[in-house]
Amino acid sequence: RNEYGQLGNGTNNNSDIPVQMNISNVVQVSAGYYHTLLIKSDGTVWACGLNTSGQLGNNSKIHSNIPVQVLNISEAKDVSCGIDGSVFLTVDGNVFTCGHNCVGFLGNGLWEYSEFFTPTLNISEVLKISAGLSHTIALKKDGTVWAWGLNYSGQLGDGTNEDRNLPVK
Repeated sequence: RNEYGQLGNGTNNNSDIPVQMNISNVVQVSAGYYHTLLIKSDGTVWACGLNTSGQLGNNSKIHSNIPVQVLNISEAKDVSCGIDGSVFLTVDGNVFTCGHNCVGFLGNGLWEYSEFFTPTLNISEVLKISAGLSHTIALKKDGTVWAWGLNYSGQLGDGTNEDRNLPVK
């Protein structure tokens, strides 16, 4: 599927064979529902595809069928796509997010979406991130696991079904 340009090859045509994206020097990727995130060797983050909630992190809501740079993110070491949100991990262990947020996916203490990256609050020294449908999990250096966002099925593991807009242990 490529109706929003998530294949990043400059078209919106679906493809049943691999196509080359319009980007080079990529060291890490994450494929989301309708968008894609990439880290280049210089630590910058690039994104393409659906952008109705600002999940491309370029301060707009315009879809892109070529990779566009996520604003003000450098020294990234990990990225992960939610359904309509994006999570970025920097080499210093900080987490940043953008996109849809009505269930707390951004972890910034708010419920409004963001078209540009926003720091996730109350968490640092993170080693690994993983975005689910509308929630995020983070593994910290001390071995603890933290989560935030949608929690209707208890996916945050905090013993409740309450959505969280800040990380919980």
